[in-house]
Amino acid sequence: MSNGHSILDSITNAFVPIHQDGYKFVLAAALATIVLFLLVPPLGWLVAIATAWCAYFFRDPERVIPARKGLVVSAADGKVVGAAAVVPPRELELGSESRPRVSVFLSIFDVHIVRAPVAGRIVRSHYVPGVFLNAELDKASEDNERRDLVIETETGEKVGVMLIAGLIVYYAVKFRRRSPDSVGARIHGGLVLEITWTVIPFLISMVIFVWGASVYFAIGTLLNYGWIAERAMALPAATHWDLLARAGALEELARLKRALTVSALEESRGIDTPEVIVESWRAKRQDALERYARLVTELRATGGASLSMLLVVVREMAVLERA
Repeated sequence: MSNGHSILDSITNAFVPIHQDGYKFVLAAALATIVLFLLVPPLGWLVAIATAWCAYFFRDPERVIPARKGLVVSAADGKVVGAAAVVPPRELELGSESRPRVSVFLSIFDVHIVRAPVAGRIVRSHYVPGVFLNAELDKASEDNERRDLVIETETGEKVGVMLIAGLIVYYAVKFRRRSPDSVGARIHGGLVLEITWTVIPFLISMVIFVWGASVYFAIGTLLNYGWIAERAMALPAATHWDLLARAGALEELARLKRALTVSALEESRGIDTPEVIVESWRAKRQDALERYARLVTELRATGGASLSMLLVVVREMAVLERA
């Protein structure tokens, strides 16, 4: 064996392998990271960390399993939160007598590869719909969505395994039937894929939200919306009608800001940065924006504002909407 191969082996062995079911989700998170680096670089770093965590979540480390026969090992990495004798759920068909139950809670930082606690074959798999309470709660084993399994050993004994959804795990996918031939054999499925259906849409939604929000705040800055809204809120309201008029004007200002943001996004071609989108939108309305800017400058020079001035600003903003 060459020195080069030995060094490569050492580097490779330093990394925990990722389960094959996780590759597509890590790739999707990586693509979201690239898009964010192009649109909003600071947020790109945050999603890059999330991508690394996604890869970490799908890690599939080797485990050294005791070779002695008759042992029942933990079906998952995590924290033991309970050990008691209970009657098995009816759907497992394990009888009405109490059996020992060990409850293991998996946090989002634990390995989510579920392993066979005994050598044998899966003889029953049953899906139970339910809610999504904290999996650490006692009633979670009864009320939460879960996948129940029964593994039969070579001596005919049956061991039940329950994969229970929690606050973050929202879906219980159909378990992949796989007959483990030894204690600790992977019977992956269940919790391995569940969390990703919330993580990946979250990353995509984050990209879209930040992209749109950046345009929204940039439009507001261009229109001096914050200063105008602040002056409008400070307007005196001597009567009930004054309050209604001020509230109506503020509501219309907010609506116009949203409408102008939507128009800027609709006019953008492809995926541009928020700066490019706003600049393109501004260039198409240069005359109207210059007139609006002169109006705001005059309003600022007065040192105050009145309801009539606010209504004029609303009218000019409406002109921008129609431009």
